[in-house]
Amino acid sequence: MSSSYPTNLGGLRRNLRQLLNKVRSEGTAIVELSELFIVDDEDKCADRVDSSTRPDQEALIERIHAGGTVDHDLEVIYWHEPEDLADTLIAAMERRMTNGTGPGDLAPYKVWREALDADPTSFQILTPHRGELHGVEALNEACQSRISKFIIDRIGTVDGITLADKVIQVRNRPKSNPIWAYEAATRRQRKVEVFNGEIGTVQAFGFDQRLWRTVKTGFGPRLKRFAVQFTRKHGITVGYGRDVPHDKSYSRKESVEENLELAYAVSIHKAQGSDFAHTFVIIPSSAKRSVSAELVYTALTRASRHCTLLLQRDIESLLDARRRENAQTPQINSFVFSLHVANEALIDRRGWYEAGKIHEALSGEMLRSKSEVIIANLLHERNIPFRYEQPLYAGDGTLRLPDFTVTWAGKTYYWEHLGRLDLADYADAWKKKRAWYERWFPGQLVTTEEDPRLSSAAADLIEEITN
Repeated sequence: MSSSYPTNLGGLRRNLRQLLNKVRSEGTAIVELSELFIVDDEDKCADRVDSSTRPDQEALIERIHAGGTVDHDLEVIYWHEPEDLADTLIAAMERRMTNGTGPGDLAPYKVWREALDADPTSFQILTPHRGELHGVEALNEACQSRISKFIIDRIGTVDGITLADKVIQVRNRPKSNPIWAYEAATRRQRKVEVFNGEIGTVQAFGFDQRLWRTVKTGFGPRLKRFAVQFTRKHGITVGYGRDVPHDKSYSRKESVEENLELAYAVSIHKAQGSDFAHTFVIIPSSAKRSVSAELVYTALTRASRHCTLLLQRDIESLLDARRRENAQTPQINSFVFSLHVANEALIDRRGWYEAGKIHEALSGEMLRSKSEVIIANLLHERNIPFRYEQPLYAGDGTLRLPDFTVTWAGKTYYWEHLGRLDLADYADAWKKKRAWYERWFPGQLVTTEEDPRLSSAAADLIEEITN
């Protein structure tokens, strides 16, 4: 379409959600990191420029690998065992909620309430899965236990939800099936629409204030109903539970289980289209299949002010998500502007897939630039084993991503293809990278440069390696 109807094609090139951060000089790392997870088209180019990893992108990867504060808008924390994640996550959230000081002597309940009362969406956990210890359910339980355990002990819950909890509506309630609510301005009950994805905070009805006496003393009524103040419905509280008020009597029941879930953590999929001031994004490692590039992009771009990225064990969980073969879009059969049929080898990886291993039939789908495809095909033709962008760690803990790691006759070579030496910034970055190789891996670096004769130059280099 770009060639046939160029005036009819538009593209969004600015991430508006983080634009204010850039204007205020409050960090650009979220935008820069999210660019690494944009799924390119099948030509692997924009404006005919190959999309191989740029030096500035590799420098960003190195800063993320180091952990800690990457920029004003991005922090990276590493976690190891799933059993330890909740404690690590909650500690990070409470530091952020208290501007870095931590809760100190302040009760967790007060820390969270002060942070969430004005806007319950201001601090949000995003995770790719529902199950497992890093999933929505386990993290919601951990957060609720941290801040509301004493409330639950005194008044109980309704379907797992208690007063002051942060919740999300999980079922659409449109005009055809509205829900009863109280409107403060008119002091009347009225039917309202509530939609899947709306987030709010649980409150007691005005006539149920005795519940708070029960919380304080341990004596009194137990929780059987509550109201929710949703962020998009100012002055309106929606009723759930048994005997919720409406225009006639108090005998109506509005199922909590069918409408609400805890929302301290939500799935990344559920968060699509939403934005939050501060996000805490969980990226687990997986030996079988990593989180997709599209999911990571969605998670990173939900934050309007700050993102805390929690990576399991090391940066490889993030790098694996970035691999083109882990994108979901190329695995879908589609016909928008042209027919795209997903490659069966890309869909069914059993028996061959390892991170960095390039399937001979999938070079075009798995590599980032046309020049890299040429090199990979030459290596395949000669049955030379290699890995693509396999993380290489130096003795001082620093990290680089060689284009190809080639092993032959017991020796390992790191092959870098230099695509844009005509650019001053690229050339300067390459000098520093070459010095890094010379210091830590002397005699193991081999290179090719962008040239119309790349095929023959790469073939000659392979000949030198193998002989």
